[in-house]
Amino acid sequence: MTIITKNKTLLQKMRETLRWQGYVYATENIYCDWTAKFIKFHGLKNREALLSFATTNNH
Repeated sequence: MTIITKNKTLLQKMRETLRWQGYVYATENIYCDWTAKFIKFHGLKNREALLSFATTNNH
């Protein structure tokens, strides 16, 4: 069975990937909460902004 995954948010895709990789539910929640706070703190509006931020701010 194929599930069509259109227009998923970054956090939805992240949860899906973490579940597929077998992470514990609590770990999934912690990672997604941290990511949501990071995005809000930096004022990032979309996936492209996040990727751009990640590539330009390497230390």
